[in-house]
Amino acid sequence: MRSTTALLFCCARLLAVGQEQRAVPRPTNTFFLEGLGQAIYWSANFEHTEYASARWALHIRAGLGVFSTRTVPSYLGVPLTLSGSYGSTHRAELGAGFLFYSFGHTGRDVQRVTGSLFPTFHAGYRYQKELGGLFLRGGIMFAEVGDAPGFDAEPGQWGFNPYVCVGTTF
Repeated sequence: MRSTTALLFCCARLLAVGQEQRAVPRPTNTFFLEGLGQAIYWSANFEHTEYASARWALHIRAGLGVFSTRTVPSYLGVPLTLSGSYGSTHRAELGAGFLFYSFGHTGRDVQRVTGSLFPTFHAGYRYQKELGGLFLRGGIMFAEVGDAPGFDAEPGQWGFNPYVCVGTTF
């Protein structure tokens, strides 16, 4: 009888510990659309929150942006960033990364630039619930575009883009 009671007590305790561990926040994934920002025009992005404590979080993001106009018939942007945020649901965010881009011109000045990479930095606000749901983000992105082929800028010149994002965390 004693061994059966002890076994039931141990099983109940293991179930309780298992329930407690589920309540701890786990790394989350986010899918969002970004207007302007790191991909210059727009992008669809996937972000993974690798580390999350009560206040601090570390986010790794990759995106894909495609754009075309009359003067630039093909543009591909792939932003890659690492950012940290501080707060609970309303968070301040700082980050850095790179933009890989490729674009092409047609007409008299046919030009194709492939494999260009330049650094980006961003600062902003993020609304992200701990257990998922609506994701909002906005701020400003800075990049050294002066040495990037295809941009009309002097060497060493920095540019900026405001950005706004909407998506979902799951």
